[in-house]
Amino acid sequence: MKWFILMLIMLVTNGMSAFGLKVISSWGLPEVSKFPYLTVWYAAGFACIAVPMLLRRTKVGIKEFGWGAVMAALSIGGQVAMATALNLKVPGNVVFPVTSGGAVLAVGVAGWVFFGERMNLMTTAGTVLGFLAVILLSFS
Repeated sequence: MKWFILMLIMLVTNGMSAFGLKVISSWGLPEVSKFPYLTVWYAAGFACIAVPMLLRRTKVGIKEFGWGAVMAALSIGGQVAMATALNLKVPGNVVFPVTSGGAVLAVGVAGWVFFGERMNLMTTAGTVLGFLAVILLSFS
């Protein structure tokens, strides 16, 4: 139950940050508004991770810190790209499925290529359909 609650919190908060980018774009706020907005979201996320780690006196090695920094940079880059697409008037019904579906597709393919994870028929069909959906959305 604990993991379900944590995943639900992650789902809601992650979705809300993307929704906020749509609000910034739709309200015609200046392009530079995305940086303070994303700074607040990432600072809150960092605090949600750092405070429990400090309370438990968890030690972080250079390897963990490095991978965390790489993932944070990629995440921020993705959010900035999403905000830029929205400001360029790409419809939200294209931007959000491409970013969400593209991330799931990338993780699935990376698991197969880099970690040798096997995909059964249903997983392969889902991956192919997801890839086709992303392509079709780019034409709308």
